[in-house]
Amino acid sequence: MERRVVKFGGSNLRTPEDIARVIKAVRRYEPPVVFVVSALYGVTDKLVQAVEKVKRDEAAIERVLGALYRAHERIVDGYIEDADERKRVLAAMDERVRKLGKYLLGVHCLEDIPNCADDMLLSYGERLSSLLVVSILNHHGIPCREMLPEDIGLVTDGEYGNATIDLGVSAKNLRRALGGNERYVVPGFYGISRE
Repeated sequence: MERRVVKFGGSNLRTPEDIARVIKAVRRYEPPVVFVVSALYGVTDKLVQAVEKVKRDEAAIERVLGALYRAHERIVDGYIEDADERKRVLAAMDERVRKLGKYLLGVHCLEDIPNCADDMLLSYGERLSSLLVVSILNHHGIPCREMLPEDIGLVTDGEYGNATIDLGVSAKNLRRALGGNERYVVPGFYGISRE
């Protein structure tokens, strides 16, 4: 079955108003379609800066996490009117932010960051963005499903910081995981190693 893949980069996710344009664009595509989303504009840069800050300052972890949460919360508040649904989405967002906090604490304790942890940390911009986008689309009557690379089996060559997709291994996984007649939202930027 032929399917389209549509990418929304960070420049499409710069302001809360950009989300309205994303919703409008997504409505134009009938399933099956895969929407790949980047981190909100500037989030990856903030994560890169955060790594350096938390190496020296443990208190920086909560400041970074709070800023990330608030940036995403502002968009949820603007696009999900139902209080119960907003609470559910924000709880899921908080869970991802707290998991990021564990990685940042590890960076602080080590005063360094191994390449694998660096890639994991930087993936959280996309992980938060995909959760945000799929939640808003579903709320606005556009049924879709979030699929993370680790759930899909999006395997790379494992070269941290500069990985390339292993199409030979991933093609079968992608067909199986994204083979339905659905709309999928997938975070861009990262994949998994064979290990």
